[in-house]
Parts: sequence; C-alpha cells; structure tokens
Amino acid sequence: MKRIHFRAATLLAVAFASAAPADEPEIPAFKAYDLLTYTLVTHDEYTASQVPGQTARIDAFLTQQLATPVHTPNLPTKVLVLPYKLTHRYFEVRDEVITDFVPARFANYMILRHSKNSNEIRNQLFHNYTHAFMRSQMKRYCPLWLEEGMATLISFSRFYYDEMEIGMPVDFSAPWIPLARLLEIDRDSPEYNGARQNVSIHPGSWALVHMAFIEDAAFNKQLFDFLAALNNFNPLETAVPQSFGMSVDELDQRVRRYEQSLARRTDAIFQVKIPPVPDPRTPPGRALSEPESLVLMAEAMLAAGTYPERLSELIDAAHRKAPDSPKVLALRMQLAVRDRDDVALARLQSESEPRAMEPEVARAVGLALFERVHETKAGDTLSSADRERMSRKAFQFLDRAVMSKPDDIESIWGYAMLAARLKQDLATALKRVDSGLAIADHNADLAMAAALIYEAQGEQKKMIPFLVVTARMTAEPKTREWALKRVNDVLAAQATAPAAAPAATPAAKN
Repeated sequence: MKRIHFRAATLLAVAFASAAPADEPEIPAFKAYDLLTYTLVTHDEYTASQVPGQTARIDAFLTQQLATPVHTPNLPTKVLVLPYKLTHRYFEVRDEVITDFVPARFANYMILRHSKNSNEIRNQLFHNYTHAFMRSQMKRYCPLWLEEGMATLISFSRFYYDEMEIGMPVDFSAPWIPLARLLEIDRDSPEYNGARQNVSIHPGSWALVHMAFIEDAAFNKQLFDFLAALNNFNPLETAVPQSFGMSVDELDQRVRRYEQSLARRTDAIFQVKIPPVPDPRTPPGRALSEPESLVLMAEAMLAAGTYPERLSELIDAAHRKAPDSPKVLALRMQLAVRDRDDVALARLQSESEPRAMEPEVARAVGLALFERVHETKAGDTLSSADRERMSRKAFQFLDRAVMSKPDDIESIWGYAMLAARLKQDLATALKRVDSGLAIADHNADLAMAAALIYEAQGEQKKMIPFLVVTARMTAEPKTREWALKRVNDVLAAQATAPAAAPAATPAAKN
C-alpha cells in the first residue's frame, strides 16, 4: 500500500476539521467511467474529462521505459475520487490526508481526494497510478524501491503531446537510507509503515530511478541486469556486484553523490520524448446507485484496512438501502469474518439459506466461510470440528458459484484452496485453476492454489513453477518468503531422494 501524506490543515478550512456525522454517509451522484485498464469513479465531470489523458501519457512513458506493452489487466483497478468528507471520515489516518494505492488479491483500488485544485489531484493521481501500472502491467518481480522511485519521479512531472518535463522533488531533507538496507525494504518493513518513516524511502529510490532512466544509459542497462537477477531470486550480495561491477556500499556512495548533485539544482527540468498521445475520448459515465457507491467504498475500505471501527457505517447504510443485495450480504459476512464474530457469521449464513441456490449468494457465503477457515490468528476460538464443517460447506457453495460463472477467478481460487485442504476433487480443481490462469496468468494466489493442489496429489516437483510465480508476483512479503522456502524445501527433498531402482532387464532367451 502506498500512501501520500499532506497536512489536512494546509488544504482545507478549519470548519471541516471535525468528522462528519456518522449516522448516514453523504454520497454524491457518482458515475463510473470504464477505460481500458481501470474504472474511474467520480462525481465531477471535469475530473472525469482530465484523468484519461493524463493516465494515457503515463502509460506511454512507462511502456517506453520499462519495455512493457500496455495490456488489459486481468484484475480490475478502481480509481475512486472521493469528496473530502468521505476521505476524511473513512480513509484518513490521524491528522493527515492520505491517498492510497491498495493492491488487494483480486482487485486494485486507488483512493484519491477530490479537489478543485488541479495540481493537487494530479500529484495524487500520478503517484498512485504509477503504482497501479507497475502492479498490473509488469509480469515480473517488481521491488518496492523501483515502484517508489518511479512513482516519485512521475509525481514531479508534467506531460504534453509528445514529451514530458521531469522536475525535482521539493524536499531533499528526508534521511538517506543506505542502499544495503533500501534494496531489502518491502511493505512489511518498519521504514515503509507510518507517515514519517516511509518518506525516507523516496530519496534513494528516486535517485536510482532518475539516474537510470533519465541520466545514464549505461547505468540503465546495469539496473535492468540487476532487476533480471532479482527476478531469478539471486541474493543481493551477488546480484549487485555482478550487475553494477561494484559492492553495494560503493553503489550507495555513487547514487548518494548523484542525489546530492541534483539537490543543488532544485529548479532543474529534464525533458524526455514520449510517443505522441492524442487526448483520448472520455467514455460515457454510468450512473451508480447509492447502494452501489456504498458497496464500492466499503470494499475499498476493507482492502485498505483504514478505520476498521467505521466500516460498519458504510455496510449498514448499504444494507438499509439494498437489503437483498448479494454484494451487501458478502460485505456483512466479511465484516463478521474480520471480527471473528462466529455468531453473526452463522446467523447470516442461516438467513441466506432460502437463497442458497442463487449463484451470487452462494459466492458470497462460500468466500466468507473460506476466509474464516483460511487464516488462523492467535487466540482463534474456532474448533477443529467447526473448521472442518465450514470448509466443506464453503467448498459446496463455491462449487456452485464456479459452475454458474466459470471465469470467476476469486471463486476458483477459494474452491481450489479448499480442494487442496480437503484433498477432494483435485482433478476438477486443477482444471478450474488452469482456466483461471488462462485469464490471469501471473496471479500469485491462483498460482499458489495450483502448487498446493499438486502437493495434495503428491507431485511436489510440479509445484515449483507455480511457487516461482507466487514469489515473483505477490504483493505480500510473507507470501513471497513462504513460496521461496517451499521451492527450496522441494529442491532439497529431490536432491536427497534415493535414486530410482533401474528397470529389470528381461531375461535372455536361450
């Protein structure tokens, strides 16, 4: 998750400093605009007219620099431009206005704060859209420093028809993180979490990217060699000298000198040619009902993890307006799962039984029950018998959901994970995962499901390519660590396995 931080008091009048009443969220008339790589949701037609052209030019630059053609992503990205009252109530933390890029399992969200100041919304968009591009378009391992460096560089850029002007970051005062540490940082690292700490990631990340993509063609080649080494899981202690011809400390000194030289040129502008990009046509907006808007915000909030105590406000409001909606049911059950409220979960499942044959209801119930048994936490009171019962119930519901909608990759994932857990219908599960991977070929979670099915079948060797995809593409550091460990475990087991006995030679005939 990437967050951009601004002091709220510097942006809006003091009159807005207190939180809005929580009784009923004030939802404006949102429209959804479906573009090639994302869906834009905003209540402001001017914003809707400006965003597509800006993102198209970012696409052109990143495609050129990263040699990654733009393709229709296999997971939806939803760009939410919300009024201040909604971001302040549901997506801010402490005294800071925060905009987010949130990579969830089967959807990406960008949460931007609406503003009449075009520069403000542009800076939010540029930074977060860069994260979205790199997470959805690159089919290889993308380290955090590369994402942050490129997002920071583009944040201080301006785009025109066939060129861009790259400016300098306003503030060079953030403490420098030595590259020996910076190159290791991920989303779980303490330097990344928290408003003050993650600012320190930007100087070194930005300098690496600026030096490689703007200043030094030879360094650019070295950086791509380094990325290829990381994609092949080479350790830093060998990848750095093999790619850059120097130690990590020497590389740190070189990049630091470059950053310090640019810090003395804060008014410098670098011009870069990009492929010509005509202004794209903004598609017609599709009006969202108030329940649709509430559901979308609640889904984004659940993924972002902000203000967990306020999530129920959106879900309850959606339930009052659309009590029979399967999507609202899914959110209510997910809230119960998040809170480990098994009484509420059982009640909701019981209430949904009369509609259990409806595919969307089956999907909602199946995914919620699966999530409840999927991850255990310290102090979890769910008994082994209840876990087994829920697993089998979820398996039945998700089977129904997938039969109704064979391209529903989230339901396929849940079904396949349960098949591996229960060791049931493994051949069917593998076929369904294969069909899911045909849609989302580099999805880390589907790849993990495939690996676990092969393990359940006793075919450990076949796990390896899927574990590799999981390790490369996951946004979760712990999942990457798990996948790499499993690869090493499988390889070690193969190395120590006794050699197969030679086939018996048929006796010679006399």
